[in-house]
Amino acid sequence: MKALLISGDRSGSGKTSITLALASLLSQHRTVQTFKVGMDYIDPSYLSAVTSRPCRNLDGFVMDPEDIRTIFAHGCRGADVALTEGVRGLFEGAESLSDAGSTAGIAKALDLPVVLVVNARSITRSAAAIVRGFRDFDPAIRIRGVILNNIGSGGHRKKAVEAILVGEHVDLDRLLACADDRPPAGREETFLDRSPEPDLTIGIARDQAFNFYYEDLFDVLRAGGARTVTFSPVAGTLPEADGYLLGGGYPELFLPELAANGGMRDGIRAAADGGTPIYAECGGLMYLTERIVSHRSPTHHRLREGTAEMCGVFPGETRIPARRVVSYVEGEASAESPMGPARFRGHEFHYSDVVLGEGTRFAYHLTRGVGIREAADGALVHRVQGSYTHLHPVASRGMFGRFLETCRDARRS
Repeated sequence: MKALLISGDRSGSGKTSITLALASLLSQHRTVQTFKVGMDYIDPSYLSAVTSRPCRNLDGFVMDPEDIRTIFAHGCRGADVALTEGVRGLFEGAESLSDAGSTAGIAKALDLPVVLVVNARSITRSAAAIVRGFRDFDPAIRIRGVILNNIGSGGHRKKAVEAILVGEHVDLDRLLACADDRPPAGREETFLDRSPEPDLTIGIARDQAFNFYYEDLFDVLRAGGARTVTFSPVAGTLPEADGYLLGGGYPELFLPELAANGGMRDGIRAAADGGTPIYAECGGLMYLTERIVSHRSPTHHRLREGTAEMCGVFPGETRIPARRVVSYVEGEASAESPMGPARFRGHEFHYSDVVLGEGTRFAYHLTRGVGIREAADGALVHRVQGSYTHLHPVASRGMFGRFLETCRDARRS
């Protein structure tokens, strides 16, 4: 199996477009498994589409090294090529003085060779200085090749290429020559492979409005003894289940459709009132408030003006757009949480503001991140929890396991 990591010299270098193109081309004659560095849902969805295999995320701030290696080995089974897309610049991460959350950290954790995408707009010889600086900054990173992006002309290309001593346009054979040769991924069983006889059914909202899920979630739930059924809050009916998960997404783009599906909203509210455990993240949290109030914005062209009634599980409303919040999250869950008491790391990314009543109970206290209100996150009603925090199911598998136990307890009561 060939293994390679594509990184950029900065955000906007073009690494995402280049990685997508490479994954698509390689998939024509090979089985390609993709990975994405960082907590992100968008790029993995593109990579999954072009390879017909689910992309998996790797994050050195949220995950420990053993989890990173487990996810990588599990995803690589049956693959001829493992192609990993970095995040931002090679050395950007959660901290200014460490590898935590960076592409470099993943390259070192998995000993992956790196091909560096350099934005060569308006530079020639300076490209050589950039590459040498990246190569020498951390000798533990093996930079095997360079892709120059934004080349303006044949002369520009010639000067920049001569300055670095790099070959011609991206050639797949040359690219794969930069990759490591590794033995095929083994079949040793990990926690992601366990498949006990299911004794629970978990309903997962999954449609055009709610689709931010890490692929490992389905492995973790299966390993915990749960079968999963998906449903559409936009146009479907609520299936009978022992618990429900409402992931993130873009409910604000489907407000009329969500409001019109009164049967779904009533069903979710009745399930919550009846004590069925529900776990919601970001877009799912928004859907569980009483209403979403949307305003037109020059930076959010697809938003529709108006107010749409939502499920009403949490007293309060969602206002959108609001200030942009992008942050790693770190905190502690209380024993009141249906996810159990635990320390956790995750991330948040939203343009909305959920405004809940002063008497709202919160399960999460954040030491890093914003949350719903003043570092409080994980709003609670009955056995329902809604948060802006996104958890990774492998890094937080103990919390998802506790959620399944909460579902079992609710069924017995």
